[in-house]
This record gives sequence, C-alpha cells and structure tokens, in this order.
Amino acid sequence: MPDNLHTERTFFSLLHDDKEFTQIVIPMLQRDYAQGRKNSDVNRVRNNFLSAIENAIVNHQHLKLDFVYGSRTDDGNLILLDGQQRLTTLFLLHWYASQKENINLQEYDFLSKFKYEIRPSTTHFCNQLLANHIDTNKPSLSEQIKDAPWYPLMWDNDPTIQGMLLMIDELHKRFFHIHDLWTLLTRENIISFDFLDINNDLKMSGM
Repeated sequence: MPDNLHTERTFFSLLHDDKEFTQIVIPMLQRDYAQGRKNSDVNRVRNNFLSAIENAIVNHQHLKLDFVYGSRTDDGNLILLDGQQRLTTLFLLHWYASQKENINLQEYDFLSKFKYEIRPSTTHFCNQLLANHIDTNKPSLSEQIKDAPWYPLMWDNDPTIQGMLLMIDELHKRFFHIHDLWTLLTRENIISFDFLDINNDLKMSGM
C-alpha cells in the first residue's frame, strides 16, 4: 500500500484533534488486554515496552511504534483492528498523567472517546476511571481503585480489568517521578505511530 495513505499520529492527536471519529472502539472480537498478564514472557514484553516509552520521555527522544489501523463505521466510530495493546497502554498512561498532575477534567475528557467494548464490565471500568479521581501519592493505585465504592467485587474476574490494574501500578512505579508528564504526552511528538483508516484509504487508492 502506498506510503501516502497513512499518517503519523500520537494518541493525543488521534483522539483529541481528529474530528472524523466519534469514538475509537475496541470491539468484542478483540482479545483481552494482554500487556497486563502475569507470566514471564509478558513481563519481558511489558518491561521492554515501558522502558522504551520511559527512555523516550525522559530523554525527549522520538519513539515511533508499529502500525495502528482500523475500519470506520457509518456512525463515525473507528473499529480498531490492530494496535489494541499499544493504544490501551497509552490510554492508561495518559489517564495516569492526568491524575498525577491534577489535570482539569475538561482537558482529558477526550479519553472518553476510547471505548473498550470487549465486555460491559471493561467498558464500565474505563468510564469509572475517568469519572473518579485517584490519589497518586499513595503507593498502590490498584488497591486504592479496588477499595473504591464504585468497584464491584465481580470485576476481579475480568482479565482485562485485572491487566489494566497491574499496568497502572507499573506506570506509577516508572512515571511518578517525571515532571510535566501530561504536557510531554500531549504537546510533544515524542511517542507516535503510523495510522491507517482502512475504509478511507482504500477509497483513496481506488481499490
């Protein structure tokens, strides 16, 4: 496929600046969030990915991730077909930065465009993350979340939620010391990826 059919984006620009999409949707056909699993192989992948992000942010060096692509629906949603794992981690990182630096809700409400529809519990969990403030001065964010009145016990059985909780704790360990994390994520082109809208780009290519 010709190079001019994709564009370089950041997570912020895809959700905040791109007005073509109503929502970015992780559909039911996708697997659970794998980067938060507990096994040696995933631990290695997670640590390598987070180390690359941390190094890029701390040293202000551009990090370009692999392709992300999806298919646009008639109602303006983008159904994500590849990039779920990376974008989910970036979603959690942006959410974490907003909490750590007490960003006004109006500035990070664009994160609500990222819809996790693998199962209703996961969708509700992400909505609750955005609706409730977390105190990042405490050591364990996952325990704070699980103790919150809006967290039902049944969510302990949702593997994606449990993976997100593990990742949130990992992000807290790595990024709590970084000042102006929100600004670095949203105003600097530090972490990017090539984005492909399959429906639109196939039309442009005449296929």
